Parts: sequence; C-alpha cells; structure tokens
Amino acid sequence: MLINSFSDSESIGEEFDCRHAYLVALNSLAVANPDYRVDFGLTDDLPECADGIRSLDSMPLRLGVRSTEVASSDAGMLRSEIRVTDSRIHMPSLEPASTITALQDLDEENASNTTSQTLRLLRELDGAQFTVQATVVLKKPLTSTEFENVWQFGGGDVLLVSPIASGKPLGWPFPEAMCTRRGFNECNNEGKFSYTDGFKKWVSLLREEDKAILEAASLSLSELQASAADSHIYGFIMSNTADQVERLARHEMVRGVKVVSISPS
Repeated sequence: MLINSFSDSESIGEEFDCRHAYLVALNSLAVANPDYRVDFGLTDDLPECADGIRSLDSMPLRLGVRSTEVASSDAGMLRSEIRVTDSRIHMPSLEPASTITALQDLDEENASNTTSQTLRLLRELDGAQFTVQATVVLKKPLTSTEFENVWQFGGGDVLLVSPIASGKPLGWPFPEAMCTRRGFNECNNEGKFSYTDGFKKWVSLLREEDKAILEAASLSLSELQASAADSHIYGFIMSNTADQVERLARHEMVRGVKVVSISPS
C-alpha cells in the first residue's frame, strides 16, 4: 500500500457529527482511489462522539491495493487511520496502483496493441483455473442500461464514472452484499442495485459543509455533481476467470483490456 502523505481538510467545525464525517471520508477515499479497496465494515468500531469531531483523535481505516488477492477477501488489507486534529480531518494520499497506471496503455493510440498482448497472455492460461484482474476501457461512455449489455460475467470490482484522462478517474465500487453498506440505501424499492444509481444517490446526499472532507481526498463537490449528472460508465476494473476476461476483451464495445494481476483460482 502506497501512502506517501496525508492531506489536510479545512476545519469542519467542532460539533460536526463524526459518524457522518467518517462515512463521507470513507466514500470519498473509495471514489478518489478506484485502485484501492476500502473496508466499510469498520463503522461499528467508531467510538461514541456526543461532543462532535473534537472528541476523536483518529478514525479507523482498512484498505488495500486492488489485486486478485484483495478482490473479495480480507487478504492484503492493511490498517491505517484517518487522523483528526483541531477539527480537521487528515486523509491518506495514495499513489496510483497498477489497475490505474494500466490506463496509460489503454488510450486510443495504445489500446489495440495492449489488448492483443492481453489476448496472447490469456490464451496461455488454463481458462477457468486462474483468476485475473484486469482494467477495461470502453469505446464510448455507456449508460447503466447499455452497460448491462456488456457486463454479463460478474466479478466486477469498481466502475470508472468520469472521463479517463490524466490522473485517476472517479470510481464507484460495485455494490457489495448489503444495500446500506456505505451508510445509505443504494437499492431501489425492489431491493436491487443499479450500476450508477448508488453513486448518484451518494452525491445527492452530500452537503456544503462536506466540502472540506471531499477536498482532503482531492475531490470537489462540483466535479462529483457533474459526474453524477452525466451518469455514464467509462470503464471498469474486474476480477474473473481468464476465459471470461478473454471473452470480454473481444466485446464490440470494449476499446481495450490490460491484465494487472493473476492468481490460481
């Protein structure tokens, strides 16, 4: 895990509810760092904070670089913290990991060669015997409905929900087991997930006073609101068997695929 510094927020007010601040911070880290998996299961470990954020020195954090080992288990997850001093939140600044640095090989100029190399590698593997993590870029941004025609294989890790240019695009982790895992109800009235509705709902719940926490994670409220209004998927990070990744790499709506990690199934 590559934590190279901590980014400081502006003061968020001594009486600011620390549970709300904690959930905003966790979701912000996940959105700003699609190449890292953030554990949302620690919310019950947060101490009582009747006196607001000033009563805390830190908030628990567990995260790990996305890989085939960290796709759906606790392996590779490390403990860190979100620090609190003088009503300011200090968020870890995470260096780009391989699932994001792979994007430079999936631009319009390089995607074809990269995907050809990916297909040669996948053909050498015994299809269902290996789990492959790959970064995927689409030929054009897709709506949630259009994306359903591409995504047929399961095993997704995170959607990329902003244009893929320099730096890290915004990410939204695929829904986990519980609708309320991230501090709000992601499901619709039928208890089902939509690929983009969870991100849109989270953004709609953000308040002006959350700006300081967002900025500590290198996010801006206006950027998030624009991406939520756009409501398109530009790519994604996935984990699945080698044969399924190979099938996806040949899909007509996929511009390019690069394998970033492999492990025995």
